[in-house]
Amino acid sequence: MKQLIFYLENERTLSAAIRAAADAQASLNAAPRTLLITIFSANWTEQAIERTIQEAGDAFPDAILLGSRVPRVIYNGRLSPVGTVISFTFFASAQLRLSLFDAMEDRPDAFAHALSRQLYETPDARALFLLAAGSGYNLWGFLRELSAAPRTLTIFGGLTDDGLHPESSTLYTRDRHCRAGIACLSFLGEDLSVKEDISFGWQPLGCSLTVTGIADPTTLTSLDDRPAGEIYERYLDIHAGENFLREALTFPFALERDGMTLLRHPQALYENGSVKFGADFHLGEVLHLTYGDPVRILEKTQETRPLIREFCPDALFVTSCLARQMLLGSDTPKELRSCQGLAPAIGFYAYGEFVRHGGSVLLSNMTLLTIAMREGAPDDAVRKRRLPRLETIERPAALSHMAHFIEATSHDLSLLNEKLQYQASRDSLTGLRNRGETERLLLACLNEMRAIHQPLTVLLLDLDDFKHINDCYGHATGDIALRTIANILRRLLRATDIIGRWGGDEFLIVLPNTTAPIASSIGKRIEAEVKQPHDIGGKEITLSLSIGITSARETDSTETIFQRADRALYLAKAIPGKGSLFQMEE
Repeated sequence: MKQLIFYLENERTLSAAIRAAADAQASLNAAPRTLLITIFSANWTEQAIERTIQEAGDAFPDAILLGSRVPRVIYNGRLSPVGTVISFTFFASAQLRLSLFDAMEDRPDAFAHALSRQLYETPDARALFLLAAGSGYNLWGFLRELSAAPRTLTIFGGLTDDGLHPESSTLYTRDRHCRAGIACLSFLGEDLSVKEDISFGWQPLGCSLTVTGIADPTTLTSLDDRPAGEIYERYLDIHAGENFLREALTFPFALERDGMTLLRHPQALYENGSVKFGADFHLGEVLHLTYGDPVRILEKTQETRPLIREFCPDALFVTSCLARQMLLGSDTPKELRSCQGLAPAIGFYAYGEFVRHGGSVLLSNMTLLTIAMREGAPDDAVRKRRLPRLETIERPAALSHMAHFIEATSHDLSLLNEKLQYQASRDSLTGLRNRGETERLLLACLNEMRAIHQPLTVLLLDLDDFKHINDCYGHATGDIALRTIANILRRLLRATDIIGRWGGDEFLIVLPNTTAPIASSIGKRIEAEVKQPHDIGGKEITLSLSIGITSARETDSTETIFQRADRALYLAKAIPGKGSLFQMEE
């Protein structure tokens, strides 16, 4: 594998780059199996890019060509806000496969589903490079379907527009161009190795916040049931207007999704208090405001270097966030120097970066993503290669102490807030969620059900003859009986299920992504476990539950679904005998 990269000041310099690439190809020990030509342009016209694609394609008729207009170009550890960069990557044995999702012709979920299946049928698939342009299509549906691709597959890339003008970006292949869509480049090869490194560097600030309202996937309307913009206006003195983006950029939100930390940079604050961000949120997600310390960000970037060097790459593909470049300003070159001398590197600054964790394909912000590739075994000569010296990053002593103070106090405040939130949301007797918290999570589940069209079922449980237990054995024994039921529910249900004490001797269970027949089976398993004799306060007592089951409807509120569950419970208790279950018709 060999990669050559050329910076083109204008179209006249293209011919020299093509001649150098042809000479390099002729000097290889064996003819390459695949040639990839990549073109990123920061400011050339569409006509100039098309002519470049045409001339490069004519010179190398068997090559795969992929190009795009991007906000900023990265090449060999340097930043170029203007001009065009072209790379020629020769693969000795690997194959590449390029497909283009065009929003004018294809459905995003269907296209991604077919691509995932195709990758599953290709055992030597190693990586997938995504370039997304334009708007007006369901990117989240595309990523959700693509998450079904083999978990061993590295997926990377980014959004090629600047976030403010989606129409500014265009994707180019040898014979097509696309203003709204996603170019999907698959890397296939048994001898191809891929290593990914993701760098953040932002630090948490203050306590956690819960997403309680969204206008669309990327626009928050409320956090903790208060206007989302209040966090910037009240606590940071950052207000709506033309300076909002630059002032708020230092303070993105962080969230955990599928075990990975993702960042969301603010883009605009609207008059109604809602805030537009660079990527998506889900209702009920817990966020932390973070702050960008340029010194810490650059320190994290430098940690990438020894990891990539140990891998011994033949080529690097780099994607960084446009918001990082805006924040770092004149220090941006320091971020990119970490990959200098390791291998030829091409990339771009994106409005959002595609990353993968735990199978899920996600969109992040404020991320530096480095993808290293090589064919064959690692070359020890790369490990011994002398690299350019990195600049020492120093922070004034007073600022270092202040940064440490912010981190320590934010950590303590976060722990205290988590403790208070836990106490406020829990039933003191059973340790389950209390009614208020259960109702809040039920509402979030109903909203998510409508958004992603997955089933949702609710069970309302009532402990039979609870008054008799209290009257015969005392209230202390009744309390133990309730805790016994709570422990059984915790043991039998999934971590994603919601279990709450609804009041008195009633419990409410919310089962996301669960149909009524499956919920009925779960209810029977719970009832069978409860009917076993239990040692309660030194007495062997047999308990039983009545259970009402109902499935959520698109038009449901928390009140309407509870009313049906309550009606189902009433009908269950009307069945002769104890421990009955009744399922409402959908």
